[in-house]
Amino acid sequence: MPNAKTPLPKFAKTFLEKHQGKRHLSAVRRFHRWMQGKGLILKTLTPQHVDDFLRRPAGKDIKDSSRQMLRCTIGPYLLWLHERGLMTFRFKYKIQNPCVLPTCAQDFVNTLRPVLKPASLKHHFHNLRDFHRWLETSNLDIKDFDRGAAERWIQSLADRGLAACSRGGRIFHVRGYLKWLFERDAFDTDPDFLLRTTDIPKIPSYLPRPFPPHIDLELQKRFLAEDTLFAKALFLMRRSGVRIGELVRLDPHCLERDLSGNVFLKVPLGKLDNERLVPLDDQARDVLSDLQRRCIQGAEFLIIPKLSRRKLMERLSLFLKQIAQGLDIQGPIVSHRLRHTYATQLLNAGVSLVTIMKLLGHRSFRMTMRYAALSQQTIVDDYRAALTRISHKYEIQNSDSHPIVDSDIRRQTIDLISSLNKTADTRPDAKQQINSIIKRLYKISYDVAALTDSLQPV
Repeated sequence: MPNAKTPLPKFAKTFLEKHQGKRHLSAVRRFHRWMQGKGLILKTLTPQHVDDFLRRPAGKDIKDSSRQMLRCTIGPYLLWLHERGLMTFRFKYKIQNPCVLPTCAQDFVNTLRPVLKPASLKHHFHNLRDFHRWLETSNLDIKDFDRGAAERWIQSLADRGLAACSRGGRIFHVRGYLKWLFERDAFDTDPDFLLRTTDIPKIPSYLPRPFPPHIDLELQKRFLAEDTLFAKALFLMRRSGVRIGELVRLDPHCLERDLSGNVFLKVPLGKLDNERLVPLDDQARDVLSDLQRRCIQGAEFLIIPKLSRRKLMERLSLFLKQIAQGLDIQGPIVSHRLRHTYATQLLNAGVSLVTIMKLLGHRSFRMTMRYAALSQQTIVDDYRAALTRISHKYEIQNSDSHPIVDSDIRRQTIDLISSLNKTADTRPDAKQQINSIIKRLYKISYDVAALTDSLQPV
């Protein structure tokens, strides 16, 4: 097997200079590593060779769900090679006859347009198209989809290596689609029987990934030392906890002040469609003011408005990896960890969960708890403080001269007896049973009174 770090040909580097996406780089490296292992060159390459590569790429087997992604990612590179005469055939990397949604599924998707975002609507569309493609492959009509077929479909999702989150989303979307058909008498079986709640896999619960305190401090120092837009933008992200999608869509006039002189960052509508104000410290305020001074007059966005937002996010992520070089960081270096670090630092400093939820723009505590992690020292401090309070409480109770059994118990028993007497008057059929209970309560009342008197201090 060739080394994973085999150098790329010069023409491949030329292609990657214009296509800086991580997927393109991975696909091109995998392709040339596979060619070298097979002893092939571009001039002798055939369509069958490319099909063999896509069925079993070099390096390691990939999930079936990733093969189409690989095909679409390597396709532009092979087309680029053909246009420059480096390949003898034109590779058709797009799906020639994609499965088209039937009319009923298109109607269902259209009913969701008024309430879903375009991205969510697209997700529904792809999941339903994948479902109908499976029906077509299995020679099934939608009306023939029974419990046995549902189990085979769910098993096929697992066999393709889809993550639990992806499988759960597809099952949830298809069940909603079948319910819609069932309500319109276009489907005979109750979807809750076909696709049950127990069929949805549990999503793994991962620990948050904040940067360790010493790494966090070093990163902030490096951000401040770099007099570039990317460094200042990432520093603002770290000090405000905004998502990277919110960061690149900040308005040039996002700095706001209240009557008391407090400074806030106005975060635009983001993932959950809510605006919010995040307080800024002096350093973050100065960095934001500097970004505003550098912004082009009349621009729509604060940070490099001429660049596409997606491209800007990619460059910010790449810059973070570059500036973090040399640091002993466990796990992937992604910009979202700055948000995790922001939440964790505030929680360890004693900020309430409600406040952190508002600062992060969450709608529930469950979302916030996925971001915030308590440090071990904070847990130890809280535990010791709780032990102190418990000890103090027991000392106070032991020093009291009040009896263990309170006389209020007798009064509560008498009230219960009075209530039962009233019930007996309105329910003659149960009067005998109620009177039996009342007699037992009177006996309990006498026993409690005797116990309370015996425990009185001498």
